[in-house]
Amino acid sequence: MINIPIIDTHFHIWNASELTLEWLSGFKTIKSIYTLQEYESAIQKYNILKSCYAEVYVDRDEIDKEANYIINVCSSNQNNIVAATLGCDLTRNDFSEYIQRYNKIGYVKSVRHNFLEYNPATIIDNQFIRNTQLLGNLDIMSDLTISANFMKEAVKLVQQCPNTMFIIDHCGIYPMQGEAKLIEEWYKGITKYAAESNTICKISEPCLTAPNYHWKIEDVLPIIRHCVDSFGEDRIMYASNWPICEVTGSIELWFEALKEALKDKSDIFWHKLMHKNAEIYYLI
Repeated sequence: MINIPIIDTHFHIWNASELTLEWLSGFKTIKSIYTLQEYESAIQKYNILKSCYAEVYVDRDEIDKEANYIINVCSSNQNNIVAATLGCDLTRNDFSEYIQRYNKIGYVKSVRHNFLEYNPATIIDNQFIRNTQLLGNLDIMSDLTISANFMKEAVKLVQQCPNTMFIIDHCGIYPMQGEAKLIEEWYKGITKYAAESNTICKISEPCLTAPNYHWKIEDVLPIIRHCVDSFGEDRIMYASNWPICEVTGSIELWFEALKEALKDKSDIFWHKLMHKNAEIYYLI
């Protein structure tokens, strides 16, 4: 697997002295600054040829600042960052004005609403639905980071926006160490997401719901397999989620888990997971 070309569809960098990241205070082991050079160092032993930046939940007044920064990074010929998921507020009446500023910039492939700051129940509000439908008209995808207890509402959103492609981040945010009922909701939710043709799934470390827990490979095997079995080989993409993945695991450990969970898969499957599907959905 290491020799297969890899596209990392989800990584982060930030500088908390330049952007407001209130959520950082909840994590003792996460630094206030992660540079592009640190990311490149973290992935250097893997055959990651291209990477896609994912927004970092900045303060709502700094969304444009973050967007302009990462677009400049993508446009540089000094790195392999080729695409961006921008932050956004899909509850806003002026969302159309915001996204229209970026819809013709080739690097902008998707957006992600800040569900840390807003009640996830807003995804069934009319304004949220209209703005999400607009994304489909602009050929911009929508990343979803919805906890298991709001998956039913998220599926309704997906169904009401059939022309918008949804990316289910981090294996659907598995409720690690959650109660049995919540885990059952996650299994059902993944199956329902996958039943809709306008969804794809990032196969990335999903365990941040238990930030004080360091997972073992056997913990995540059923998570990986359920997502892969549900979405199929044409609707999954590898993602590192660096540096967040370092809170409960690591890039290395996730690769080992993937190899174990999917050890019986064909070479064709691995190429799809690691780069070919990303090339199709991100047009890179």
